[in-house]
Amino acid sequence: MILTKKQARRIILCHLNLLQGKTLKGKDGIMSYIKKVGCLQFDPLNIIAMNPHLVLQSRIKDYKPEMLWDLLYKDRKLMDGWDKNMAIYPIEDRPYFKRYYDTAIETHTWRDIDILDHVPLIRKEIEQIGPVTSKDLSVNHKVDWSWAPTSVSRAVLDLMFFTGELIIYNKLGSRKVYDFSKNYLDQALLNQKDPNTSDEDYFKWGVLRRINSIGLMWDKGSEAWLGIRKMKSKDRQTAFSSLYQEGILEKFEVEGVPYNFYMDKTYLPLLEDINKKYHKKVSFIAALDNFIWDRKLISTLFDFNYKWEVYTPEKERRFGYYVLPILYGDVFIGRIEPVFDKKSKNLLIRGLWLNQFPDKAFKKSLIEFKEFLGATDITYGDKTPETLKWLQEIM
Repeated sequence: MILTKKQARRIILCHLNLLQGKTLKGKDGIMSYIKKVGCLQFDPLNIIAMNPHLVLQSRIKDYKPEMLWDLLYKDRKLMDGWDKNMAIYPIEDRPYFKRYYDTAIETHTWRDIDILDHVPLIRKEIEQIGPVTSKDLSVNHKVDWSWAPTSVSRAVLDLMFFTGELIIYNKLGSRKVYDFSKNYLDQALLNQKDPNTSDEDYFKWGVLRRINSIGLMWDKGSEAWLGIRKMKSKDRQTAFSSLYQEGILEKFEVEGVPYNFYMDKTYLPLLEDINKKYHKKVSFIAALDNFIWDRKLISTLFDFNYKWEVYTPEKERRFGYYVLPILYGDVFIGRIEPVFDKKSKNLLIRGLWLNQFPDKAFKKSLIEFKEFLGATDITYGDKTPETLKWLQEIM
């Protein structure tokens, strides 16, 4: 089947609940969405709100961060873990990540194997104290940890988390509180073997998981494949071929693009929706949203080039530190740089760059965004050009 670029865009947007309006509601809506896409990427930066909250606010009606907190740390239906980088995924997916747990010591102690000597002491302290942060533990001299020098207590807690012995019990802002996994997870789940008995099965599982994280993917190198342990391009190509031959994937061509595209046949009914008329809405897209994991795919299908400039030196930034793409219907129409002051409850629109001006849709989305954050007022920075002063008037 040959798709136009617009049809390909709409498959992705329908799959990711970005075209139909906010039809998902409450914790049930969050769970159904995360089960479909596999995971939400976690990042501790909190300039506006943390990435998972920004992802969900664009899809879940009247979303509040407390909903996700409940699912993670009260209901225990979701968990923190390593998937595509640090992520949040359904608790029942835990056995599929046994490869991470089994190799964590090798992966994380390569700079200082002596870190293992401190594990028994810290294990004993957790048994005595209960849920802990790194500041609650007695051993705090510096060690050369896998990503940077840090305290022994933080390194050991990290290690015990990555081996699966600990779970994130709670978070105090971005600070993690740990406790033993056995205190919160069913023993049968903890003892369950990896469902993927071979590397080939694991690669197929990982590729299918990533395809469903986006909805439509090409067999091409991409950041979207990060986190699938030891998978090389040849392994990925073999996985695509096997999944297609087994009838799990449907193959498409897209006009003007020299690569095949694939989607999970489970979601083929979406094809009935891609030519429907939808009421266009504005969505502010999170910087690490699954939707834009593959920036080259976005450039090819949406004709929109996005770079997250957090790690770009300030003088080299084109737009700003934490800028979000703006989606309108099935096209990107610009960027917004919002900053939320949690003390004053002020939402500052530091910068705004638009090439379309959907005033009513933009106003509706900005009001929803303000309510999601709990902001009491909105102000505008000097990077909001005079041509967009209409925004202040309609608000």
